[in-house]
Amino acid sequence: MTRASADPRTAATPPTQRTQRTTRRGSTSTCASCATTHDGHYPAIALDRDGRAVDTLTTNAGHLLGTGILDPHEEAEVAALLTGPDVSSGFGLRTLATTSGGYWPLSYHGGSVWTHDTAIVARGMARAGLDGPAREVVAGMLAAAEAFDYRVPELHAGDAASETPRPAPYPAACRPQAWSAAAAVTAWDVLGARPEPAGR
Repeated sequence: MTRASADPRTAATPPTQRTQRTTRRGSTSTCASCATTHDGHYPAIALDRDGRAVDTLTTNAGHLLGTGILDPHEEAEVAALLTGPDVSSGFGLRTLATTSGGYWPLSYHGGSVWTHDTAIVARGMARAGLDGPAREVVAGMLAAAEAFDYRVPELHAGDAASETPRPAPYPAACRPQAWSAAAAVTAWDVLGARPEPAGR
């Protein structure tokens, strides 16, 4: 019998089917498709054709923070990974961990830093109550902003702040760039720098 003619009622359950569980927040977590590698345990960026979690650590996992998809323990695990030296450059978060295959600090989505992407993660951390990591991520954003004279480009190199005094701009990146500039709103919010109401 060929695969195409197999009876779907008797076919094996595909490994991509996730088992749901209720988290401590009362929301449903589907982190059965998490990857576990030497980096740690985190939501997979994708599943391969056989339904296995792709074991590449990216900032995309940080986009789940503060949404209720992950439970508090999972959120803390993801935050710790993203603020670690493999992802955090000191000038923002690399789109791909330095330990992942294909990493290069000037790769468009494979190791560079996008300020708006970093801001999304910082906002999620703050929403999840992870104020320390959120402030740490914002500090990196502000270090990059200062290095670029507050004309933040669309993206920049993921080289570590411990190795270079300023990140290299991505060739041909817009500078300044609107969504990078808008990350200042997140920085303002995470740091709690809200203005006093008029008349006080």
